[in-house]
Amino acid sequence: MPVHRCVLHSSSSYFKKLFSESISHAVMDMSSYNPLAYRGFLQYLYKISIIEMECGDMIDLYVLATSYKEDWIAADVFSKLKSSISPDNVLRLLDKAKATKSTELELECHKFINAPEFKKSLLEFASENMDLLTEILRVFSKSRS
Repeated sequence: MPVHRCVLHSSSSYFKKLFSESISHAVMDMSSYNPLAYRGFLQYLYKISIIEMECGDMIDLYVLATSYKEDWIAADVFSKLKSSISPDNVLRLLDKAKATKSTELELECHKFINAPEFKKSLLEFASENMDLLTEILRVFSKSRS
């Protein structure tokens, strides 16, 4: 993905340091990163509104911004992640947060899970869907055997 050195240099302390400390190659290999997360990172540096992203990609963007020490990006992404936590995605977010060692996000997921509103909705779901829960437990217990 072509980018302008001057934009990276002026928008990012990471790239400013990288470009000033070494003779950088004209092309940098970023293939080890999630492409959607990296595109989002560059959009922040270019001051472009980021595209709608899946929560998993947003977590990767958060991890990327944190690793590059771009606190302003990490803080904004964290705020978006925190506000996107819902009963539908909290367990997936928690799993991804654990996998990426995103302890702050992990803590927010635990707060959400432990909130009385979530516990109430979980109990309502369980009481209305006892057959489904029984089937899930049966399948789960077979897979552990």
